[in-house]
Amino acid sequence: MIFATLAKQLRIPQRTLEKQSLAAFIGQRILEVESELIELAAKYGVKNTAGLLRAARRGHVADTTDTIEDTFRLDYLETERKQLQNIKRQL
Repeated sequence: MIFATLAKQLRIPQRTLEKQSLAAFIGQRILEVESELIELAAKYGVKNTAGLLRAARRGHVADTTDTIEDTFRLDYLETERKQLQNIKRQL
């Protein structure tokens, strides 16, 4: 109901409002995910999960519980970013 009311007030089709709202939401979430990805990767001087795993294998990064958790978090965030980008492309 809220979209119908707002669309009427804005004088745009409801579908346009819904699509643009979703695109803005997804875009904002992508920025949040990328920000966290950059922060985590910078912590280890890598660009992605694969880089962190290589650094760990080479002994450039200590194999601690934090490193393992950060590896899983990086992987999760990379997957989430891909999913969000796919959704945004479908809009």
